[in-house]
Amino acid sequence: MINTRYINIAVLLFAFVAGWCQPEPPVVTRVDIDTENRSHVYWDHSVSPDVEFYRVFAYDTIGENPFPSGIDVPNGTIRAISTQEQYEHFFFYDSVNYKSVTYTLKSVDFDDSTSLFSNMHSTIYLTVEAEDECQSVMHLEWNDYSAWRGNIREYNIVARLNNVALRNINVPEGVNEYDLEIVREPGTYTFFIRAVNNDDPALTSRSNHVEIISDISIYPEYIYAEYGTVEAGQPAVRFLIDPDSELTQYMIGRSGSPGGPFDSLTTISTSESFIEYTDDADAGAGTYYYNLTAINDCGAEVITSENIAGTIFLTAFAEGNEVQLNWTPYYEWPAGIESYSVEKRTANSDFISIATVSSNDYRDIFDENSISENELYYRIVAHENPGNGFTSEQAISISNVAIVRLEENVRFEYNAFTPGGSENNDFGPTMDFLPDNYEFSVFNRWGNRVFRTGDPLERWNGEYQNKPAAMGVYRWQIKYTDAGNNERVIHGTVTLIR
Repeated sequence: MINTRYINIAVLLFAFVAGWCQPEPPVVTRVDIDTENRSHVYWDHSVSPDVEFYRVFAYDTIGENPFPSGIDVPNGTIRAISTQEQYEHFFFYDSVNYKSVTYTLKSVDFDDSTSLFSNMHSTIYLTVEAEDECQSVMHLEWNDYSAWRGNIREYNIVARLNNVALRNINVPEGVNEYDLEIVREPGTYTFFIRAVNNDDPALTSRSNHVEIISDISIYPEYIYAEYGTVEAGQPAVRFLIDPDSELTQYMIGRSGSPGGPFDSLTTISTSESFIEYTDDADAGAGTYYYNLTAINDCGAEVITSENIAGTIFLTAFAEGNEVQLNWTPYYEWPAGIESYSVEKRTANSDFISIATVSSNDYRDIFDENSISENELYYRIVAHENPGNGFTSEQAISISNVAIVRLEENVRFEYNAFTPGGSENNDFGPTMDFLPDNYEFSVFNRWGNRVFRTGDPLERWNGEYQNKPAAMGVYRWQIKYTDAGNNERVIHGTVTLIR
């Protein structure tokens, strides 16, 4: 016969032991904060097979529990992180915005038995300080990710502007503050810190995300140099500015080279979508290059024109009845240059176009007998290619005016002669003065001198070494000293006809 007394005692003893058998706690692997400043707590599940759920505890600081009874989390979603099965819980808790929060868990089984507390992980709390919106240095400071202390590969410092990556800097473990230098722009700056696990770099923990809204005035999306030209002998430029810009201060820069450096000429205050400026420099002294830089509310230079506005510098040299023109190319139209127009006038006439070229030089040959004045004026007009993307009009750039002074006292009545003919049978200059140090030479096409004289009244009769010279084109040169004691050299060609 079985003694029921011992059976009852065994049953009671089993129930007592079973009721007090605690499940094992889970293992917290990391905590993370997303872009909306929500906490993510990750843990490996308990090794105990009968866990019904987990109870999450959050502490502002260790020992202060804002959730006295914890939050119950079902034995829920499994997410693979670095090949480990871990449980994740989205946990919105405002404290992560202003301090580090510590998380720990307990396992609860179907008999409502609870485990001991798990290990603890505390969030990274980041602060960002700047004295005012104009300060370019942002001071970042954060606490250690203590759960990985001694096993952190690096901290990533991440800065974004309007959700676009701005800076990403790595610092070693042990560094918990950093001065980040940035150029302040309008928009929303976001900063956060990311701890990277040394054993497994795929495991990371982000801090809270700190947003700083910059109320600085909106910058222009573009500044375009429409043209540089010469007006009344002085460089003049025009820039187009994004009409949505809220900035009102712009600095004109000038350089003798397109690569700079650019010196500040002046600052212009305007709310218009264009700026026109005339420099007091002498456009006939060389080429000048200009840019335009926007200045923000803090006095910092922030946006510079996408291209440069330059002037065209023209030089002209007379050689007899020919004028050699050379000029610097226009710099710069992104769409390119369509053509250059060569324009010419006399003192008492208007400019007219005498040629259209694509190069940066031109030789003008004219009939000396058709010129009644002793000065010729030249200028170059550059024409922009269509399609610059900023305006439907094609811009032009006009060079300085180059003046050529013709030798009014040394002239030739004709540029061809026939030796032995009834007229035009010799060749030489007509002068109404007797120059000093005079030399008149004629050269054949091989550069051999066929005639030379120091007598202003002697002319070439078309002979070479007492024999008739061959027909063809000959080059002549005259050297002399004028009445102002200036040494002069003029050149030209003549055709010998038989």
